[in-house]
Amino acid sequence: KQYLKMIFQFNNMKPPVVEVKKLDFSESHYVKDTKKWFASTLYEEVKKEKLEPFEFPLAAFDLTIMGFSTSDMESFIFQCKRVFNADTSIPIILDDSGAVADGFHRVCKAIIEGKRTIKAYRLNRMPEEDETLDRGE
Repeated sequence: KQYLKMIFQFNNMKPPVVEVKKLDFSESHYVKDTKKWFASTLYEEVKKEKLEPFEFPLAAFDLTIMGFSTSDMESFIFQCKRVFNADTSIPIILDDSGAVADGFHRVCKAIIEGKRTIKAYRLNRMPEEDETLDRGE
């Protein structure tokens, strides 16, 4: 009888929700070699260049590139949540050599959803970097 009471009490308890950290847009960035740009800087360059979005074929995306870190279960869940919440109506940004500078999560979501293309901007030139990183960073 005591055992059943314990089970009943346990079953009425709500387990805690696992909190997943959030990433603010101001934290989004792109690193190439030792140069770092915040996503906001890249979007400012898109406006400055008055670029028009075009349809980027997802079949051309290099699936061997890893655009974010998933070193453990926590980071994997965090990245999955970002893919789940990604808004594929917002164009991605390609750098001046055609690499994804902003929008890896949108690309992932579009591929998962079976889309053929995603809207993209391609920068003609990279703006001045926001930071220069040491090779050790």
